[in-house]
Amino acid sequence: VPDQQLPLQIELARFYESRNRVSDARAVLEQLHAANPKSLGLIQDLEAFYWRHQLRDRAISLLERSVPLANVNYRKQFLFDQAQKLRTLKEYDRAVRLGQQLLKENPLDTGYSNFLAGTLAQAGRHSELPPFFTEQLQAVQQSKLSPEEQKGRILALRRGMVEAQLVLKDFTAALDQYIEMINT
Repeated sequence: VPDQQLPLQIELARFYESRNRVSDARAVLEQLHAANPKSLGLIQDLEAFYWRHQLRDRAISLLERSVPLANVNYRKQFLFDQAQKLRTLKEYDRAVRLGQQLLKENPLDTGYSNFLAGTLAQAGRHSELPPFFTEQLQAVQQSKLSPEEQKGRILALRRGMVEAQLVLKDFTAALDQYIEMINT
């Protein structure tokens, strides 16, 4: 599809969807994606379309297939989107594995660590949380980040700890983390 035709084709798919012609919209989007498998916009549009229309397995499969085609930044985005969707579907083991993979590649990313903590809490894997948070805090403290950056990441980790403790209904532990945040 020539570049100038792509936006028009996407508009056509949206038109079909707005008229409840879901199968027509899906056909247009899938055809466009087949012709342009590396197009970030098409991947995102098709994934969102699948998710809106309860084609959850297809959305996750699309993200899985897109990872090897993507550059490093989009690869992370696709993996994280996939992990979040898996958590939404309560497929916690797969979500945890992807979260661990992302965190291994980006050990100081508090977004990934807090996602993983929340997923562990939702999965009922409570015993894994204290050593996980200890490990994450130590990684930040032993990093070469500036003291100010360390402080910001530690606060973000502690906020994630609070969220996890609230999921577990451990309000005392959540309060302890608030006190630690105030004292940081």
